[in-house]
Amino acid sequence: QTWLLSIDMTGAPSLVAPVPGTTDGGFATDLIVDNVGNIDVPVTFTNVSPGPGQIVSFGPDGGVQWEAVLAQLNYQDHLMSGATSLLNEDTAELLGFGGMIVGQLQAKFSKPAVVDSQGDFFAISAASSAAITAGSWGPDGTPRWSTDITSGGFYGYNGGPLLGDGSRVFFLSQLTDGKKETASVESLEQASGALVTWTFADRSPGYMLLTPAGELVFTMGTYAIALSSGGELPADTVWPTPRGGVDQRGVARGQ
Repeated sequence: QTWLLSIDMTGAPSLVAPVPGTTDGGFATDLIVDNVGNIDVPVTFTNVSPGPGQIVSFGPDGGVQWEAVLAQLNYQDHLMSGATSLLNEDTAELLGFGGMIVGQLQAKFSKPAVVDSQGDFFAISAASSAAITAGSWGPDGTPRWSTDITSGGFYGYNGGPLLGDGSRVFFLSQLTDGKKETASVESLEQASGALVTWTFADRSPGYMLLTPAGELVFTMGTYAIALSSGGELPADTVWPTPRGGVDQRGVARGQ
């Protein structure tokens, strides 16, 4: 049995609520705080990945608000909160805050993702040895644009997207020609997907931050690299980084 655990300001822990579906081999794979303040936990039912599971949403007091059984969840399933819905990043399904499926991003691969103040989504829409494609969708899942950002590469989960407060969204990718790996930073127009790319001569572990100083910071080989974002600062929106608020704690609006 998996439980939600609360730790108060003195460090004292207490059990809040049991997580449904975790008594007979099911287990929780993620936890976020969404835009309406609920705690959302995906639970897988099987050791087959992906396989069936559910999302359980708890209120701040630990009471179950809703449960949604889904045909497909991944061991490392990731949820994100938009302004009006949750995105199951593994299946690209959109769920309303009552648990009903309300839309679908037309993407083969939609994690990680971010959402702007208008509710538009930005994510990797496809990833293969042939190309990595970034895309954007409206709040209901309607496609806005699609742009190939690399060819012959692969993508790390924490390498963006990072949403700027102006007109740009940023990704960090890895390129390979079969012999040598290099790093690439991509800057795309939020409105159109128009692309500018900077390529570096060594590989990166795939982690990147957009700092309050307007710098894109990542490591490459044995170096730390700071690249100007062109004046973009972290966006003040619901979910501007792969793990939610700019504090990266898996919560909407940094709450």
